[in-house]
Amino acid sequence: SLDFRDAGYLRYPIQVRVENDPLEISILEKPDTFGAGRKDRVGILVGNPRDNPVSGAVVHILGEGIDATPSSYFIGNLNPDQAQRVSFNITPQQPSVIEFRVDYKNGVNPHATSVKVPVEFGLSKTEANPLLSNIVVEYQDGRYALTGDVYNAGLEVANSVVLGAGGDAVPVDPYQTYVVGSLEPDDFSSFEITFSAENITTVPVVVSYRDVDGNPFEKIYPVSIPAQTPGSAKEPGIALPIIGGLIACAAVIGGAIWYSWKKR
Repeated sequence: SLDFRDAGYLRYPIQVRVENDPLEISILEKPDTFGAGRKDRVGILVGNPRDNPVSGAVVHILGEGIDATPSSYFIGNLNPDQAQRVSFNITPQQPSVIEFRVDYKNGVNPHATSVKVPVEFGLSKTEANPLLSNIVVEYQDGRYALTGDVYNAGLEVANSVVLGAGGDAVPVDPYQTYVVGSLEPDDFSSFEITFSAENITTVPVVVSYRDVDGNPFEKIYPVSIPAQTPGSAKEPGIALPIIGGLIACAAVIGGAIWYSWKKR
């Protein structure tokens, strides 16, 4: 037993350690560049480097003009040296900054830590890239006929591909526009568009398409067109059956003349 009535108190030194290390947030995956209205995946890893567990961990997404799915993610408890991977689909509407903030509790005390990712717009290295090749332009019957191939040089599918003539050109039948549909990577399709144009030497060929999320894209390729000359339009001709009939008639008449001359 201990008797410390004369001292009035009992003193014994003990070590008190305050754990103040925050949770660690690492960026696991993100696109090289973002695009307006284009959905991209961003993955993070939330780890607990502390010697004690934390509770109530929740990941929040902050940023102006940012549409995130899911809007937040509940992790819950994180034991020491434990980590949790979380992925979000990010659709930005403008260049901005995404902040991933993790709120958690150490005992009853609330804490927060965050990391920021800049959202910069640019061309994706994997997006669909329709290119034109083998272009041939002919003028006949008062209109231009432009034929060629459209090739997808990107690494993603191009959906709802449609080609047409733009600028001062006036689309005419039979191919005012040409619908290709979907173009897989490294795939191509032939096309033909018809249009009329006056006093121009180039016509813009407009290629419109959509990505896998339905976002519209458009590319324009200028194409030189031949000048309109009187000889460039086809002159009316004689049909082959009529020519054959005329040859047969000429043969009959020639035979009759030769026969009558021989009888003399």
